[in-house]
Amino acid sequence: TSNILFLIFPPILCQLFKQYANNIDRGIYIIWTLFAVVGICSAYFHATLSLLGQLLDELAILWLLAFAFGMWLPRKYYPKWIHNDRKKFKKVMMLISVIASFAAFIYPWINSFALMTLGIPTFFLLTKEIRNCHIQRIRRLGWRCCICWVAAVTSWILDRMFCDTWSAYNLPYLHG
Repeated sequence: TSNILFLIFPPILCQLFKQYANNIDRGIYIIWTLFAVVGICSAYFHATLSLLGQLLDELAILWLLAFAFGMWLPRKYYPKWIHNDRKKFKKVMMLISVIASFAAFIYPWINSFALMTLGIPTFFLLTKEIRNCHIQRIRRLGWRCCICWVAAVTSWILDRMFCDTWSAYNLPYLHG
């Protein structure tokens, strides 16, 4: 039921972001479409609890993040060999996503690590940008996002490391 929002919001957001698409980047429509794909894949995974469903869910998230990086990463953070070329950077992100997608089907366990690995540069980028922001409301939102990410990673690590412990104490909250 929570996935329904992923299907309701993208068409609404496409309408709300028409001016952004016309003046800045039409790629925003791909972002909203990928949000819908994440919702569909997540619903499929939670309905079937299959490995294919999990892979589709994680790959949809990976593609969404990669496209968002390609679209919104400030040029000052590009590698030097990109030469501040956003189109080239988007192609590199696409290539990385294709390679990661094939790797995910060959080695399914790599997906969760790939997603968590994307979180590391995002976390440091966010903290650096928050420090340069002077709007308190945005700063508070950014720091809350950082705290949520740290809590999520901590929970994930604890779940991975202490799987047997959580099961022995009948704590399925961390290990389902």
